[in-house]
Amino acid sequence: HNYIIKKCEALKVPLEKVIIKSLGRQELSDHLSKISIGCFFANDNFSIKASLPTKIGEFLSCGKPILCNDINADVKEIVEKNRVGIVCDLKNSSARKKARTDLMKLMLDKDLKSRCLNLAENNFSLDKGIRQYKDIYEVLLSEINHL
Repeated sequence: HNYIIKKCEALKVPLEKVIIKSLGRQELSDHLSKISIGCFFANDNFSIKASLPTKIGEFLSCGKPILCNDINADVKEIVEKNRVGIVCDLKNSSARKKARTDLMKLMLDKDLKSRCLNLAENNFSLDKGIRQYKDIYEVLLSEINHL
């Protein structure tokens, strides 16, 4: 939290506009409903290239678009192909400016929220994931029993 506060101060972001909280899973959707855009920027490293941050599903399941950096091809494809956010190269000032313009246009799209919710339901639903894992385990058990 101190790191974020120091960065906000350095960037002259008014601290009364910043809320930093640790939340439990049950509280998350209530707080996410109060934001307009889910933003995250992951450090470029070896492990991030093979990850899919949980926060993507959390934002989308609350109908919130995403602003993020290009952490890997999967995240970029999910966000751009489904038109549920903007992927931005943070190191490039013209790219940041373009991302701001693109994001403002995207926020005017009346179908944005429904695209976010549909994508979350079809690809990030916990219940659906549980059912899919259960189906896989049942197939594997069936195969083992036939050996």
